[in-house]
Amino acid sequence: MIALLVFMVVLVRTAWLSDDAYITYRVIDNLIDGFGLTWNVAERVQAYTHPLWLFLNAAVVGFTREVYVTAIVLSIVVSLVALSLVAFRLAQTSRAALLGLLALLLSHGFVDYCTSGLENPLTHALLALFLICWFRTPRDAQRAYRLGAIAALGFLTRADFLLLVAPALVVAFMQLPRREALRAVLVTLTPICIWETFSLVYYGSLVPNTAYAKLNTGIQRPELLRQGLYYLLDSLQRDPLTLVVTIGAIISAFVAKRRDQILIGVGIAAHLVYVVWIGGDFMSGRFFTPAFFTAVALLSQYRFDDRRVFALAAAAVALIGCAFGRPTLLSGRDYGLGRPYITYHGIADERAGYFPQTGLLRADHKHGVDEHVKAVEGRGARDHNFSVQFGRMVGILGYYSGPTAHILDGYALADPLLARLPERGIKWRVGHFAREVPVGYMQSLMYSKNMIEDPRIAEFYDAVWMITREPIGRRGRAAVIWKMNTGAYDSLLEPFFEARRLQEDAVRELAAGRPEACITAASRATKLDPRRAAAWALIARASLLNGDLERAQSGAVAAAKILPADHAPDVIAVGEAFEARGDSAAAIAIYEQLIAIDPTQVTAQERLSQLQAR
Repeated sequence: MIALLVFMVVLVRTAWLSDDAYITYRVIDNLIDGFGLTWNVAERVQAYTHPLWLFLNAAVVGFTREVYVTAIVLSIVVSLVALSLVAFRLAQTSRAALLGLLALLLSHGFVDYCTSGLENPLTHALLALFLICWFRTPRDAQRAYRLGAIAALGFLTRADFLLLVAPALVVAFMQLPRREALRAVLVTLTPICIWETFSLVYYGSLVPNTAYAKLNTGIQRPELLRQGLYYLLDSLQRDPLTLVVTIGAIISAFVAKRRDQILIGVGIAAHLVYVVWIGGDFMSGRFFTPAFFTAVALLSQYRFDDRRVFALAAAAVALIGCAFGRPTLLSGRDYGLGRPYITYHGIADERAGYFPQTGLLRADHKHGVDEHVKAVEGRGARDHNFSVQFGRMVGILGYYSGPTAHILDGYALADPLLARLPERGIKWRVGHFAREVPVGYMQSLMYSKNMIEDPRIAEFYDAVWMITREPIGRRGRAAVIWKMNTGAYDSLLEPFFEARRLQEDAVRELAAGRPEACITAASRATKLDPRRAAAWALIARASLLNGDLERAQSGAVAAAKILPADHAPDVIAVGEAFEARGDSAAAIAIYEQLIAIDPTQVTAQERLSQLQAR
């Protein structure tokens, strides 16, 4: 009990909310206000991945009529329930319980996401219930039914929950007579099928929009696997205890040679592989907490009767948990202040980034989430009655914009068209896959009319419009949903994904020192997708290496016309190359081109002034 009280104190001291959580809170606000389960009230898009967590939050927020404190308290309460289940129902002995709580307490990833507003607390609580049922109840038909029901709830909290429990669940079903097993499977599938049917009818899709935004990027698998390994290494560097305990639990399960433990170990291993396979996440440690919590629960099945073994294990956990970085026990009000929190590979200590303004016990109590730059921007959109507001990192922005502003999400988490287009850039950050906004799309949203210039995207958007904006019972809508989910419209967008693949080939060719091959691949990409700015930029960079400044100029200017902020440096690099060659007239011309495209380009203005003054 004392250990749980210590844990509660630590959770209060570290409590915070993430930007992504506010995506859910905007949907909850719209639901409570009668706009349905929507992100933008004009269209039905599932911008969240955790319906069960959303409904739990909505029930409590609907009662309190307040989000910030309610969300933090709910997360802490659910987290303490999960911890109590491990300590009092799952652990074999008090020593096993104490060791498990110590490991959980010293894990940065676990402590960080016991709050944050994301679904991790409910995931942990349902995992605890599943493992109690698996390890502590008789192996009869009722156990299989209960395991199936908990697994279904876990799926509705986060779909990859099933990876952790699938081996045990399948074996539990297989131990039943065929008819009984079929009934148990139906019990498991019933709540899932109910939700998926609703999702298909209401949203027009079986998966959340975020699945398209994050898994349908056009980035090739080797690149994602490399990023997934970076995510693994990041966790080892920032929070080694989490992965050491997780991998140790897998090994110990096989060493013990108990089938019930081996099956859980296989589930943990499968989940780790899945996280690496999809490229990990931008929130350091977040995707590892379900596997880590399961690993701790698995290790709690050992009795630790030998005091020396227990003391050695506790000392090892304490040493690893405290020797690397700042221990969670010492995390205070100044957490995140004055230090970088994003690595070169785009993985962030997300709590460090948001705690200074969304932390419950932050150092500056006067300036909280209401004064966050995105909250100020959102209130501006609301107060000035902006019909459409473009943004990235749209959680807090969207929440404070209110229901009247349509938030166009540049990372596509909440946009049904952009989520189905490929990622745009040469360099990308995991979880933040930027899409280019098609010409005319912003006007389409403003005037509620398809004004997209590209005929392929326009035709595709007609189908998206029918699914997300027309009345649910509109004649022909069901046929469009069927076609969308069976790939009938994929051919319209395939050239854009092929252009993304060619762009990736061009990047590899440039890195290998083959500029001509890079130009060939990038040129093919621009023919398929003339507005792929990154491919034009690659032509410019490769041409610079070849000394072909005229071609470099045309590529750089083409890229800057599409995305000025991203590719102005490419234009300036070409201008500098002209200067180095002594061709001041050409350099002046290219700087003037850039300024005409984007008058805010200070560097180009300075270069131009210097050349004209000579």
